[in-house]
Amino acid sequence: MSNNVVSQLLLAFSHHYDTQQNYHFAGETFAGYGEFHSRGEKYVLIKKAQLWAAEAHDYLFIQYVPHLTHQVLQALIALLQTQGIHKIQPHPEHMQSSLTLIVLTDRADDDALSLCRKTKFRKSFRLGWYGWADLRVAVVDMTAKNAITNRVGKDLLQFLTNFLTTDIASRCIRGNL
Repeated sequence: MSNNVVSQLLLAFSHHYDTQQNYHFAGETFAGYGEFHSRGEKYVLIKKAQLWAAEAHDYLFIQYVPHLTHQVLQALIALLQTQGIHKIQPHPEHMQSSLTLIVLTDRADDDALSLCRKTKFRKSFRLGWYGWADLRVAVVDMTAKNAITNRVGKDLLQFLTNFLTTDIASRCIRGNL
């Protein structure tokens, strides 16, 4: 069941992300992983006469946990805060990066949901001149068919809610696909 849901979620992200299943990172095996990179620049007449450039990146980690507890979610968040931050390469044209953690679960404890909502993490690089990084956290309860996020991850909420209500995702969750 979880592999089908992860596959469908990665397929939904694959329009903008480079995705893969069973990603090994810092001693943990994530059910899914994706990277998104964007670069914008402004120049005059020729590309060598560049006025500005800005890069944005997102590193997406998807994990399936049958029963999500406070300790499990805290360990995943700590892993991204300590090891995931090394994926980001700040430089003068780096504007913003996101580390996104989506945890798929069949059942989540209330204290884990509370931790998800309260999670805050922002790291500035060279006082913001080299950009910043945010941690977005989402918990998707597949049994209740709802999703919650932290404040920075609110833009994921509509996407995940739509994903949960699609016919193909519903069949994956029920185990009919």
